[in-house]
Amino acid sequence: PHAPGNHVVRFNLAQISRARAQYLPALKQLNELIKELPNYYDARLARAEINLELGNAREAVVDAEVLMNNDALKQIDPDLQLKALFVRAAAQYRAHRYVEARADIHRLLQAQPQNVNAQILEALILQKMGQPKEALNTLNRIVSANPTHGDALLTRAALHLELGMTAPAKADYDQLIALQPKDGNLYVERARTLIKLNDKSGARRDLDKALSLGIPRGMVQALYNLLRP
Repeated sequence: PHAPGNHVVRFNLAQISRARAQYLPALKQLNELIKELPNYYDARLARAEINLELGNAREAVVDAEVLMNNDALKQIDPDLQLKALFVRAAAQYRAHRYVEARADIHRLLQAQPQNVNAQILEALILQKMGQPKEALNTLNRIVSANPTHGDALLTRAALHLELGMTAPAKADYDQLIALQPKDGNLYVERARTLIKLNDKSGARRDLDKALSLGIPRGMVQALYNLLRP
């Protein structure tokens, strides 16, 4: 266990667990690693990101701030500090601290104005702060510059639906399905949208397609029930 380079192997094993969505085993591996090597910056960032995915906003902020406040790291790897800043912004968003989250995103976008994930998070923050039109304008700019960015399209589709803009939401799902035709969840979401548009036959086709792609029937039975004559 103490062989030179062993920490890299252990870090990679944690990353494999994370890639398989085995977040708790990955977190345990990283906790042990960071306990032994508190200045293993990549491991600390990975732990912050996993805690963010698990909804542990406070823990994510703690690790992010350790990285952001490390003066040595500013010289060694400033990009890693910007990743930590994004994690803190996302954690603040999860914790409903939207003012603080927006301040972090502004700081990040000053350093990386083309960071699409940061731009999307800014739109989500604007939405939560009661500025849906500004959020939509932001997402429109993002999609215009990045027409194949799945997260941007998904976020805009959800906002379109929240604003009662059902036809534009359907257009977003059309585009997403063209990009990812094997993703059954997208057909489910488009089916929900088609039901709102009173296109029951189209919704049924999408639900049938979702089933053929492996979506469990129990997940969509309620939608099928809405299609009964």
